[in-house]
Amino acid sequence: MKTVYLLGAGASIGNTHGKFPGIDTIFRTAKDLNILSETTKKVLPQFDDLSKYVKTIMKKNVLMKSEKINIETLMTYIDLELEASNDNSYYYDLKAKLNKIIRDVIIKSSEAYLSDNEYCEYKMLSDTLSKEDTIVTYNWDTMLDDILGRKYLINDIFNHDSYGKEKFRDNQYYNFLYDISAIALMTRGHISIDLPYRDYVNKKGYFLKQHGSIDWYYCSNKDCRAYGAIFPMDEHTTEGYFCSECHTKLEVLIVPPILNKRIRTFPTLNRIWNLSAQEISNCQRLVIWGYSFPPTDFYSKWLISKNSNSIKDLIIINPNLIRNTKKNIFRNSIFFNNIKSVLPIVNINTSYYEYFEDFINHNDINHKYGQVIF
Repeated sequence: MKTVYLLGAGASIGNTHGKFPGIDTIFRTAKDLNILSETTKKVLPQFDDLSKYVKTIMKKNVLMKSEKINIETLMTYIDLELEASNDNSYYYDLKAKLNKIIRDVIIKSSEAYLSDNEYCEYKMLSDTLSKEDTIVTYNWDTMLDDILGRKYLINDIFNHDSYGKEKFRDNQYYNFLYDISAIALMTRGHISIDLPYRDYVNKKGYFLKQHGSIDWYYCSNKDCRAYGAIFPMDEHTTEGYFCSECHTKLEVLIVPPILNKRIRTFPTLNRIWNLSAQEISNCQRLVIWGYSFPPTDFYSKWLISKNSNSIKDLIIINPNLIRNTKKNIFRNSIFFNNIKSVLPIVNINTSYYEYFEDFINHNDINHKYGQVIF
């Protein structure tokens, strides 16, 4: 039975037991990690323009810990500025600075938490995957990527080290790297899908990152033959990477969850969304972990709703499913209604779990709390 795991920000937060920053605590974490400022009252000079823009457009101070600044909303505003402005250099600079903050926060937060000896929830997920299962994730971090062999497999490409390729051969990240990323261009094996396309059934499992990743680099030069191809890199450098074709400095590909996604700008990202639709439409079990169905992400809601007809079993994993007071535990009606607006819960065998570990242990919310909540 093919299973698709759909992961949102809550999955990475759950994997680190709440220590990983959410979309509205990136600036707060950047301050704590001395990425944004070295004092409590002044941002570093290179981020002064970005700080002023946030103050103007969102009426918030990036150095105040009490301020919740939604990073995806800010990215959306800057993208809208780029579309509306005749002089894009200023907003491209803001975008580059914001991307740097996001990447530095995610990298340092991941390095501070990850341990090879810790059996985290992402390792639990990795251990439960079948070869044909697919992961569709909206997260930018590389914690799950690394557990699936990211560094070993990329290192193998450049250094011809067979250890990584053999240990992680044909897993979800391996299939992404060799079938979807720019590495696939090194072969002639990806020219066409067997016909007829209507009968296409994928027997592989993939690792599909819908919103890009902090380790994905691309050439922005439209005249370059490498334009739009995605190059995952195993190391993060302050100097950056440069295209071997046109020598343009490569940019990091991270996309905010807005209606007008720039998917078609990047052929690989377009393919990832199309393949995600196919995977969801052909799966019998859908596991949604840590995804909150944000109101602005109409594209993702459409993707799930349109392609859910074959799903027999639906598993929702999210602590926001319930409201736990001192006296009682209630179903979170707002979150529950968001789910119902996308998926026909009444026609699918649905189960609910607070955490991924509960799912592994078959300890659903009703059983865990000894009362019927769903």
